[in-house]
Amino acid sequence: MTLFRQLVATILMLFLVVFSVTLLVNLNSSRTFLQEQLVSHAQDTATSLGLSISTHLRADDLPAMESMVNAVFDRGYYRRIELRRMDGAPVVVRELEVRIEGVPEWFIRWLPLEAPSADALVMSGWNQVGTVTVQSHPGYAYAALWDTARQLFAWYAGLALAAMLTGWLVLRLLFRPLLDVERQAEAICARNYDMRIPLPHTRELRRVVVAMNNMTGKVKAMFEEQARATGQLQRQAYSDPVTGLGNRRYFSSQAESRLGSGDEAGGVLFIVQLEGVEEINQSRGYAAGDEFLRAAAGVVSACLTGQPGALAARLSGAAFGMMLPGLERADAESAAVDISTALASLHTQGLTESSSVAHLGGCLYRPGGSYHDIMAEADRALSLAQSRGANTWHCTTLPVDRGAEVHGGQEWHAFLEAVVREGRFELHSQPIVAAGDPGRVLHREVLVRVAAADGSLRNAGIFMPMAERRGLATAFDRAIVERVLGLMSPGGVLAVNLSPVSLEDGAFLGWLEARLEPAATGGRLIFEVPEFGATRSLEALLAFTRVLQARGHGIAVDHFGRGFANFGYLRSLRPEYVKIDSAYTRNVGASQDDQFFVGSLCRVAHSLDIDAIAEAVESEAEWAVLRDLNVDGIQGYAAGRPAPM
Repeated sequence: MTLFRQLVATILMLFLVVFSVTLLVNLNSSRTFLQEQLVSHAQDTATSLGLSISTHLRADDLPAMESMVNAVFDRGYYRRIELRRMDGAPVVVRELEVRIEGVPEWFIRWLPLEAPSADALVMSGWNQVGTVTVQSHPGYAYAALWDTARQLFAWYAGLALAAMLTGWLVLRLLFRPLLDVERQAEAICARNYDMRIPLPHTRELRRVVVAMNNMTGKVKAMFEEQARATGQLQRQAYSDPVTGLGNRRYFSSQAESRLGSGDEAGGVLFIVQLEGVEEINQSRGYAAGDEFLRAAAGVVSACLTGQPGALAARLSGAAFGMMLPGLERADAESAAVDISTALASLHTQGLTESSSVAHLGGCLYRPGGSYHDIMAEADRALSLAQSRGANTWHCTTLPVDRGAEVHGGQEWHAFLEAVVREGRFELHSQPIVAAGDPGRVLHREVLVRVAAADGSLRNAGIFMPMAERRGLATAFDRAIVERVLGLMSPGGVLAVNLSPVSLEDGAFLGWLEARLEPAATGGRLIFEVPEFGATRSLEALLAFTRVLQARGHGIAVDHFGRGFANFGYLRSLRPEYVKIDSAYTRNVGASQDDQFFVGSLCRVAHSLDIDAIAEAVESEAEWAVLRDLNVDGIQGYAAGRPAPM
């Protein structure tokens, strides 16, 4: 029992004792008073009747005596009236059966009233001629006592209720700081460090609240410091300190991971070579050279805006790398023109004296291409561009297998529309198992396979960038979710990938909210959103998460750590788990930096009670390393291969 309830119960018991004693004392006083009234009333009536009837008794006027006795007796206050002569002979006797109406029997037994009798002599001069005996009837006294008891009980009950309500409110006010402390402790257990309690007026409680607020602030500061340290570690290991873009290591690990997963769509990889950087350093100083590099990095970043999954990094002193998935030749050439034109404008801004600002070499690649082959082909294209004059570009195509599909923009659009319209995709699922217990499946992720023109199945990741560029991502998501809902089983948990574009589509979210009513699903869904989409549409995602949680479903962050996002967004989003990007988990055993970074990501996630899952785990050796780094779940061929649903 809580302290509040114990105090309320104690006060209630004390009040009941006081109430009962006071009620008994008052009732006993009323009973004594009424008993004395009965005695006095009987004696007064006997005396009065004896005086009034004396002349009639001497004259032996029986009718007159009966009339006088009846007049007194019929009022109902008396149980018995007797008029006797001195020899004991009865003259007039009236008697009424004792019947008490309107008063409970238990009350009569609990508070008994005696029926007192009184005698008076009937005198004729100095001679005694008879006696009058009057016995009071207790009925009216009981009725009066019962009415008094009810009134007292009503008053005391009303006062008790008012006192209890007042006491409850006062105790509530006094105990509110303790309730706030309890909620604050529960919030800390839930890894919510934002709750602050107003300081109470009670000195003892004030000290407790101050201590709790200080502890909450320190725990919050510890989390923020840990998140900052992890972000700083990521920037030190994977970003360029001058431009803020990723470094060569970041670019190569991300590109190799995406190309090696088999889920990467075709696209274009550019190498941008700035000209005249060394001359700027020598003539204007290194600060001017760094300013030129930062301006060029800004141009590169701006050209990636609106390109889903795009990647940019500084590869070396004056070279930048750009990877844009989902682009066909026409789109790639248009992007090359835009990038070259934007970089050439740096000369007119006075950031470089040379009119030849940069050259651009690009390589169009298809799914399954080798990173090293693509880089070599892009470098060859860069050499061709440099041989053609100032601010030129050149795009080449990586040789592909004969079976590889090559579509133009319109062909892609028609193909993807047909896939959605005709439902030409299959659902497979891959288990995510507990890192410390390979036999325990945490949930299964739904993987989409699209039927190509030759009938073979291709990973949907190859087509989704194309779908996003052509406005078909939401239609894809809707068709996939509809199919998944039809395959749900009671108690099952499935994870489904959701495009960031769909998060910004109000019509899609409204449809999904209606389809996720508890009666419409037999199991539980977890929607995985890529990290860049979560940070880009955080407010929309927070609203969507509240809708999901109200219906028993959840949200998760995919490709966690791929970008350089501030991990503070996790405190407000609170996903069920984060899936660490495969660039850090693939071959994690061979990189101390990757191990340290994965361990840091796990600590950040665990400090908010969020699970961390490693993807693309292909070997037992990688599994063992990740388990030692406190990863909660494992996904990859080492845990289980995808299978049709």
